[in-house]
Amino acid sequence: MAPKGKSKNDDLKQEEILQAVVIADSFNVRFAPATDKKPRALLPLVNVPMLDYTLDYLASEGVQETLVFCCHHADQIRAHLRDSKWGDGKSSMSVKTILSEGCRSVGDVLREVDSRSMIRSDFFLLSCDTISSVNLKALMKDHKEGRDKIKSCVMTATYMKTSPLDRMRCVEDNVFLAVDPTTQRICYYQTQSLDTRVKVPVEVFVTYGDVLLHQDLLDSQLYVCSPSVLHLFTDNFDYCSVEDFIKGILINEEILGNTIHVNVLRNKYCARITNPYMYGIISQDIIRCRTQPINPCLKIGHRTETISCRRPNIYQSADVTIASGVNLKQNVVIGKGTTIQGQTEISDSVIGHNCRIGAKVTMEGCYVWDNVTIEDGCELRNSIICGNVTVYAKTTVQPRSILGWDVKVGPDVTLEANLRLQDAPCKDEFADESEEEVIPEVTPEYGTKSRAFACSQDAGSDDDESDPFSGDWGDPLVPKDRGDIEDDDSAPGSDLEDDEDSGEEIEEDDDFGMFYSEFLDTLKRAKEEHIKTENVILEVNSLKHAYNIAIGDVHQAVIKVLVDVPLKENANAPDKALLAAVLRHLETYKELLTHYINKMEPQIDCLNSLEDFALENERVLSILPKVVHYLYNADIVEEPAIMQWYRTPPVEDEEEEHAKVRRQMKAFVTWLQEAEEESEEESD
Repeated sequence: MAPKGKSKNDDLKQEEILQAVVIADSFNVRFAPATDKKPRALLPLVNVPMLDYTLDYLASEGVQETLVFCCHHADQIRAHLRDSKWGDGKSSMSVKTILSEGCRSVGDVLREVDSRSMIRSDFFLLSCDTISSVNLKALMKDHKEGRDKIKSCVMTATYMKTSPLDRMRCVEDNVFLAVDPTTQRICYYQTQSLDTRVKVPVEVFVTYGDVLLHQDLLDSQLYVCSPSVLHLFTDNFDYCSVEDFIKGILINEEILGNTIHVNVLRNKYCARITNPYMYGIISQDIIRCRTQPINPCLKIGHRTETISCRRPNIYQSADVTIASGVNLKQNVVIGKGTTIQGQTEISDSVIGHNCRIGAKVTMEGCYVWDNVTIEDGCELRNSIICGNVTVYAKTTVQPRSILGWDVKVGPDVTLEANLRLQDAPCKDEFADESEEEVIPEVTPEYGTKSRAFACSQDAGSDDDESDPFSGDWGDPLVPKDRGDIEDDDSAPGSDLEDDEDSGEEIEEDDDFGMFYSEFLDTLKRAKEEHIKTENVILEVNSLKHAYNIAIGDVHQAVIKVLVDVPLKENANAPDKALLAAVLRHLETYKELLTHYINKMEPQIDCLNSLEDFALENERVLSILPKVVHYLYNADIVEEPAIMQWYRTPPVEDEEEEHAKVRRQMKAFVTWLQEAEEESEEESD
């Protein structure tokens, strides 16, 4: 029995609690000038400050104490937390702010945390711009179980399983890992950027034997750390980032005996907004509900209004005013108090609170923050528009631009791409402070009513001086992708001819094309690695949600992929050998077929898919009756579905393509009818 004088708080201090360290700074200028007046942590993401997503997530996962480390604009972060539910003392999670304006890197932050002795046990380390649906308790459990087996483990790094072609794969976050398959220990770590060459030292294979080579992982930058991680940062002042830490541990592994392990996340979402490109990607993922349970209707942080949703992914508050003739095409969020005038067209965009959008405005892939005015006839594409900006009439904002707080541009101008503007000129560090700086009322190159000045990076940047922020925007590993905030015409390599060896074509601007390509790769890998069908089903379901694919499209993709794989493998084989290979493949993955093709409607979807495939490929047409016959004998497709499909061809068949398919199927259908009649006679 505890002593009478012992308080509940004393008990809490003695027990091991779940802690997290959130770094509310990025230590870079990738979002400049947006971060000149507001910290990265409080920039809006689908109209909610980034930090609110992170804190709500941690609380929902049972974290009891979170330390928010603030550097840049720390006073704003502290005020935001004080005025939120985290400041009233009623939340299940305690949130404490740590202020230190002297920190210049993640390494400095962790050294400061270590000096304050606030961490009691293993803890989570993440950034304020992390969007995640990972089960943290399970992650901590896996980490501790791993440490029980291997005492040298000081950190578990999380990586999200993705395709190498995934639109979330960003150049600056591209990593290659060699992992011990038994212990999940990192044996080799290489950041790649655009370098496609991998240089794994021979010693890795000599030391570890079998290793898994990963180029299919997205660095989630969510870490489970032991307290010794803080001590190691303190002892090594050259560790400026977690990347430095990982490389240092691997280099000194034999001397210090420390190891780092990985936890590969499957069917879970966890990513960081490391640059404007990823800002666009994750915004669209939230809008398309790929980040469940996070979605635009969720009441997070200060959001209290009710938001309605209609297809295709159009979200708006109740007090929004939208004139007739406005075309909200797809994936649009509109904040409260906003008005939009007629004949305006908006797609793949977020509009903040109390904005005024004029008539005949075209907006595509833009992120417009609060209190913005956009007058008639403007065109904005793939850009970020900060709060209180005015875009005067007939102004064009080109892709990859950021208009900073209080900027005014126009009218009747076309701004160049990759432009970053702020409302005051950059300060000259070498200017005489006694001389009062004269700021011009208008900057004519940005319009006759403008108040805008080009934003420049700090001196000493390695970027191209003619385009100082081009690298800060962020680029996908695979350009010209639908999910990109970036426009196709401005994507890297868009002016180059396609590489002949670039692999199979992926249909542009088509989520189904990306889904199908990844499904095809999944099945090829499953065949090579003898992966169980139940695990293939899990991965297909994950792809379905990732690309927001309708279930009918999944039905059609399943049968097409199962025929497509042996078709590609037997491209030069005679029809008889091809048919045998296809039937073997269908039999091998019969469980996959029966999982998805299990009712009348999916059966018709399956037959329609085979028909379309047969029209694309003469070899599929030649074996189609035998394939359908197999599906019938295997009880995957039943006689009523076959007859309904056969008797209801598409109405439009000017080239008689569908009639050709039915001529090919006529003998089988006749046999099926006769067999059914004989069966009925016998039953009589």
